Amino acid sequence: MSLSAFLAFPGQGSQHISMLSNGGIKDIALSSEYSHVMEYCSELISHDVFKLIEEGPEDLLSQTSITQPILVLCSYLHFEKLINSIDITPTYLACLLYTSDAADDTPC
Repeated sequence: MSLSAFLAFPGQGSQHISMLSNGGIKDIALSSEYSHVMEYCSELISHDVFKLIEEGPEDLLSQTSITQPILVLCSYLHFEKLINSIDITPTYLACLLYTSDAADDTPC
């Protein structure tokens, strides 16, 4: 029996060095099954996405044009890990953009 679920994914402001290894998705990111996704993201941001996420530099990782695709990538890999480990059918998906002013948090 499949479980229904509401899944929420982090937005800008939650990025950090080592998101893949600290988030338990390093093995998925390095697997041949998802290499095309990693390559596409690397091309999109014009940097080695794995190296940037795991090693930084932090200032580059925090640039919006870099952060947004990286957070989508990490959220996708977490999603894949989840649906491949348990029988789940997402009913709703959401993400949140964080700003310096909590009153300005915006759903994406």
